[in-house]
Amino acid sequence: VMGCGGSREADPGTPRQSSAESLIHYTAEQLLTKWIQFGGSQSFNRMKTTRGTMSGNIKRSNTLAGFRRNHSEYAGDLSFEQFFQFAQQNFGSDETFLKRLLEAFDYEGNGRVAFRDAAMRIIILENATPSEKLAFMYEVFDLNRDGTLSAIELQNIIDVVMSSTLSLGISSEELHAELSALFPKLEATAGGQGVTVSQWVEHGLACTELGKYLGLDRTSLPSQTARDLHQYRLKRFPKGAFCCVCSEPIAGLYRKAVLCMLCGHVAHERCVNGKLTGCRKTTTLELKEPVLPEHFWVPGQAHGRCHVCRKRITSRSPSSGACCAWCHESAHLNCLEHSPICSLGTLRDSILPAASILDRGGALQIRPVPGTHPLCVFVNSRSGAGQGLMVMRAFRHYLNPLQVFDLANGGPREGLQVFQDTPDVRIVCCGGDGTAGWVMSEMDRLGMRGASAVAVLPLGTGNDLARCLGWGGGYTGEDISKLLQQYQAATAVKLDRWTLSISVVDPQAETDKIPLNILNNYFSVGVDAAIALRFHQERQSNPQRFTSRAKNKVYYAQYGWAEAINSSCANLQERLTLIVDDVPVELPSIQGLIFVNISSMYGGSNLWGTKVRPPYRPQRIGDGVIEIVAIFGSIHVGQIKGGLRGSAKRIAQGSRIKLTTTAKLPMQTDGEPWQQSACTVELALHNKQLMLVAPRSQAARAAAAVSVGTV
Repeated sequence: VMGCGGSREADPGTPRQSSAESLIHYTAEQLLTKWIQFGGSQSFNRMKTTRGTMSGNIKRSNTLAGFRRNHSEYAGDLSFEQFFQFAQQNFGSDETFLKRLLEAFDYEGNGRVAFRDAAMRIIILENATPSEKLAFMYEVFDLNRDGTLSAIELQNIIDVVMSSTLSLGISSEELHAELSALFPKLEATAGGQGVTVSQWVEHGLACTELGKYLGLDRTSLPSQTARDLHQYRLKRFPKGAFCCVCSEPIAGLYRKAVLCMLCGHVAHERCVNGKLTGCRKTTTLELKEPVLPEHFWVPGQAHGRCHVCRKRITSRSPSSGACCAWCHESAHLNCLEHSPICSLGTLRDSILPAASILDRGGALQIRPVPGTHPLCVFVNSRSGAGQGLMVMRAFRHYLNPLQVFDLANGGPREGLQVFQDTPDVRIVCCGGDGTAGWVMSEMDRLGMRGASAVAVLPLGTGNDLARCLGWGGGYTGEDISKLLQQYQAATAVKLDRWTLSISVVDPQAETDKIPLNILNNYFSVGVDAAIALRFHQERQSNPQRFTSRAKNKVYYAQYGWAEAINSSCANLQERLTLIVDDVPVELPSIQGLIFVNISSMYGGSNLWGTKVRPPYRPQRIGDGVIEIVAIFGSIHVGQIKGGLRGSAKRIAQGSRIKLTTTAKLPMQTDGEPWQQSACTVELALHNKQLMLVAPRSQAARAAAAVSVGTV
């Protein structure tokens, strides 16, 4: 479908396509690759123009030079008509192909493509050295053409580079950290005079991740998407390993090598040489009846017994055996040809094979294997002091990488939209209680109410929901593959979720913004909310003081003792009026009133208790009833948390709650505190969300059945 530049002919052995329909499934990167291969641009080693820079001649491709010549004329953007005119003058390319290419890059749907955004992808795809690409990148971003890069122009490079990593499927964490450290060095070297091309290239070549990013050679892989390439990161192997390319051991003082985060492929940096080779396929271009994938054997990762001959594999050398990146079965090299079809192993119920995910130019369509329950995993990579990033890599290793989403890159909406119409999908939220609430609220907006069961992997602090469901109070480094097996064996129960409606008495009164209007765990007013609010305000004012869990607990205890002395919420009952199921409730002398929806608060304390006598009923998380308890001060809270007192003071149970306050009081919902002026608070059932309860022994399950409502 593409014409060739000048009189150059395309390779006669290359298949050509003749209609826009045949191009619809290609990604933008694949289209650019084909354009370059079929003559839409000349590679850097066939240059017609050169210019001297640094110590030698830096060559430029006709494509990039053409874009650069027209940059000022088009003020940074190219419309459909402008791009057609420009390309036809330079390359004689076919109009059908160019229209498809523009549509692939027109992310905003306004019929225009940002020049620098398209140029960055061409820079990556061109067959040039990193130094040549750095030099041309310098020219592209030198907007005023004064021969130097200002601080604003340097920031433009960061923005465009990071944007392109997301669309290309490249791991961006290390690259972003490297660029953030690079630019202060450049500004210091330049001394405020602007960065020159020699300074830019010299410092850029010293950056490992930037060199890998610019050294990608995708022109040799026209049939693969960027998602199907190895995603390497530098890693130490203190126990030793072997290079999958040259079969030599990883040697040296620190035993460093690059590791593919998706399949476990290990290689020396010199063996990779800046090029990404094929990893396991994650999508298909034609959605048929889902089939299991072929084995993707990774040499040198074999362990245990060969699943063909059942003999022990005694070495991790690539010459001894290999491990499948899908089913994680190992086999001797001479047994591979006798290996049975890949079954996806023990995690078959959770994995989406490549044949189940259709890629329509970046838009994914899911059709799972019948009878399975695929996982959609959301990870807050910033939770748990680095645990989030480690967990995200592990999930991408054991599942299809397209099943795992980083909440730091735009939130949960994108992932939920992909799985919105997928039957029997199970959602895993890796983070604190706030992360789980965020995902469930987004599910409400997309109309996924109750359709998908949600599990929680606790990271960071505030993991009361995870404790209630049996997933523990924090991730302690368990094997992710074993956790995935627990998700497959988990039981689904219903969790009540409540709507919090607040109407103020005086609209002119000073009050804080309500952080949450959906209650999953608890809502409280009084002393515990006052302590949480003090902690929240101090952490916002002095974040450098709150750098660890241990310090946070010390500060929390300090504010609790201060509240015990001040008693700012004494005689709280005089400022409250409570009505439960249309019946007024008389309150004793209290300092706090708490509405608890689950059996865990304050890091595992059961405020309602387990030994319940009439007229009260045992607490269940899915019975449409919320429990109301009172506390008598911060010391009372400490006694409950320390196990000195079994529970708080039980007040009532009900499904329709109305609370009226006559003064400004501290409140909190699921750990998010605020100061609220006099108001009326109403609690009503919002919906019931399916949640996954961790599998337990029969005795433990029977003991916990009351709190989760399974009996």
